[in-house]
Amino acid sequence: MSSPAVPLLINTDDAAHKNSSGKMTEYYTIKNEMAARAALIVRACDELLKLTNDLKEFLILHDFNFLTHAIKSAEEECDKKMKAQIQKHNALRIDVTNLLTDMDKEIMEHFTFRH
Repeated sequence: MSSPAVPLLINTDDAAHKNSSGKMTEYYTIKNEMAARAALIVRACDELLKLTNDLKEFLILHDFNFLTHAIKSAEEECDKKMKAQIQKHNALRIDVTNLLTDMDKEIMEHFTFRH
């Protein structure tokens, strides 16, 4: 995207170029205009630098927010999996206990010494 061309203030009148004061006036006019344009360019570059830094800061802060959210969701997922594993473990423990009880009962009924 290019900005519209701004013409320099150059005097095209031939009478102004015939004497040395006209040439010097035009020289200083162009010099001052170029200095003003250079200052505007420097200011625009500073503004772009500030904008770039603000964008970087914004992205970094939001990345930390994303990381915090990702960590929380990972912790919640881990807690869910841990609870599911604990429930499975408890169910297996109860099943094994019931099997052992049934086996003890079976052994007591069939393999005890009868007097």
